[in-house]
Amino acid sequence: MPDLTKIDGVGPSLATALVKGNFLTIAQIAAADPTELATVPGISRQGAARIVAAASSLGPKPRARQGGQKRSRGAVAPPKGSACQPFQSENSRRKNKEAEKENQEAEKAKEENSGER
Repeated sequence: MPDLTKIDGVGPSLATALVKGNFLTIAQIAAADPTELATVPGISRQGAARIVAAASSLGPKPRARQGGQKRSRGAVAPPKGSACQPFQSENSRRKNKEAEKENQEAEKAKEENSGER
């Protein structure tokens, strides 16, 4: 477990309180909402904001690119199972909605016809 006292403004007693509050790593503290961190005994809202900022400054530094390489800005596929939808133009969305409406009407008519027999 990382030493939470490396965070500016966090001493041994505050580190113990953070662990009891289930803030176990510097990364968790850096990612925490200050209002959530302020629920830990001994931390005010202003103190929580300072601690989050201090923890964020201890995070991993971006690696320097070697040899003047440029980063690719190509498209990246969303992770499998994510709720991300591919881009559709307004025209495509309208056509899809129209087709969906027609399918629903056809299903409804089919149900009505099968019920009349």
